[in-house]
Amino acid sequence: MNNLSSLKELAANDSRTSQALENCEELIYDMENSFDKMGDYDLSKIGEYIDELNIWLSGATTFEESCLDEFENITNSKVGEKMKIILQVVLLVK
Repeated sequence: MNNLSSLKELAANDSRTSQALENCEELIYDMENSFDKMGDYDLSKIGEYIDELNIWLSGATTFEESCLDEFENITNSKVGEKMKIILQVVLLVK
């Protein structure tokens, strides 16, 4: 979340950008909790919870789109571009 802190500094003078960052931060936190839950599954029994996995994958896509939508029509496009990179890293790492 250090990257988010540096983005907050860039967005300090723009309330819309600050709000978008706050919303994305909440979405990232929720997504990290979902990733942690997925780690508890026994992969040898994947057939038993394939529906949950499909829902989770759909949620991951929706999460990314929702976060990036927050940055549409915001004057500080640099923050939006950096958030896109952060999201790509978060989704790859997890």
